[in-house]
Amino acid sequence: MISAVKRYSFLDTLSTVSTSVLIAIPVFWLGLMLQILFGVKFRGTFLGLPISGVTDGWKSYVLPSITLASAFAAVTARLTRTTMLEVMRQDLRPHRNGQGPLPAGGGVSSTRCATP
Repeated sequence: MISAVKRYSFLDTLSTVSTSVLIAIPVFWLGLMLQILFGVKFRGTFLGLPISGVTDGWKSYVLPSITLASAFAAVTARLTRTTMLEVMRQDLRPHRNGQGPLPAGGGVSSTRCATP
């Protein structure tokens, strides 16, 4: 959502590139790369995760969950950005006509804004 509000900023560019890469990477290849990174390179550190079996409880489910969720998260992020940009571009003034005439005070009704 931040990338839609701050369009063409560094954060927008970074999120667009990262989501495009995550969508383009095959899931099986991403899984292998995450296994090499977290199972081999970070073995023995606090970032080390098991790469096979269900021997370490909840830690055994972290890599498969990240791998399978990455493509869906990237698609969701792209759709959210596109939808927000579309809504921000819309002219919402035609919808004002269905609300009736403006009150005499110039746009803010005193009865709606009054607190009991």
